[in-house]
Order: sequence, then C-alpha cells, then structure tokens
Amino acid sequence: MFDVIKSVIERGLFRVNDISSKIDTLWAESKLTDDQREELYSLIVSHLNPANEYPDLEVRLARLEARISQIEARVAAIEDKPVVDDDDDEPSTPTLPDGVEVWEPWDGISKKYQFGAIVFHGGVYYKDVLVGQQNVWEPGSPGIDERYWVIVSEDEVIGSSGQTGEEQSATPESSTGDETGSEV
Repeated sequence: MFDVIKSVIERGLFRVNDISSKIDTLWAESKLTDDQREELYSLIVSHLNPANEYPDLEVRLARLEARISQIEARVAAIEDKPVVDDDDDEPSTPTLPDGVEVWEPWDGISKKYQFGAIVFHGGVYYKDVLVGQQNVWEPGSPGIDERYWVIVSEDEVIGSSGQTGEEQSATPESSTGDETGSEV
C-alpha cells in the first residue's frame, strides 16, 4: 500500500484531506510504519498542488460574478437607478409605452397620479386605482396594497386602449365600489 500511496502523491493527483485520511487509516491499521507515514506526509508537502484542492474554483468564481451582476440589477431596479453595464458605460433604461411614466415621489403640485394612471416602478407596472384623490403613495411599498395601486402586466399596458392617465381619470372604472368618485 505504501508504494501505491507514494505513487499517487508523486503524481500530484490528490487532495490533502483525502490522502491524509487514507494514510492515517492505513497507519492505524498497522499497514504503514511510523517512518513510512512520515515519509508520505513529507511527500505531500513537496508535491502539493493547490489547483487540486479546489479544481472548480474558476467555475465557482464565474458563477459568483454572474450572481453578483443579477443582484446589482435587482437592487438598481428597486432603487429606480439605471444599471450601468461595465462593458459600455451606457445606462440601460426601459422603453416605456405611451402614457406610462417612471414613478417619482409626488411633488405636491402635479396631478399626474390620478385614477387609471399607469406607472413603472421597481421593474413592475402599476395602475392607480385610488378613486377621486391624488395618489401620493409609492407603489409596492409596505402597507400600500391593491386599494392604491394594482400590478398590471406589460401585455395589459401595451394592450390598453391607449388612453393616458388623464383621459382614463375622466372615465374611471369603479373597482372599489365607490361609483360617485367622491373623496373619502
């Protein structure tokens, strides 16, 4: 057994934990002498190949880099910041259908978030369903549910009648049961 283990070590085809465990097992079973065990351990040190310890390190690093890129894109979408691709320094922003704007916090003056307005926020399209009031709430934020904004698919946005938020607010669809449109 000594010659077989020595041959494996000299070729450098081993992982330190695996070969050490085998050497110790053979030594505990009295199939190796103390001198043979020491000689094998000294050969391990002289023939150690770090690439054998983690042969898939480059593959794992590539996967981590890809995962980091995905996470950065998700964070950028959540923060509504354009993603900058390392290759071409140009920010990528989505092309939005007519009548759809990227959501921005209410400025206290505008009336752009009325019933039926469609906005793009955090990578998702939202439709304002708050009847009779200016919707000042951030879509998708905690506590803001389907009473304020509902998620709509891109197909629904593109397939809509082409009305802007102002045109739709003139003809509200009653989804809340309040057909008068009066403020609550």
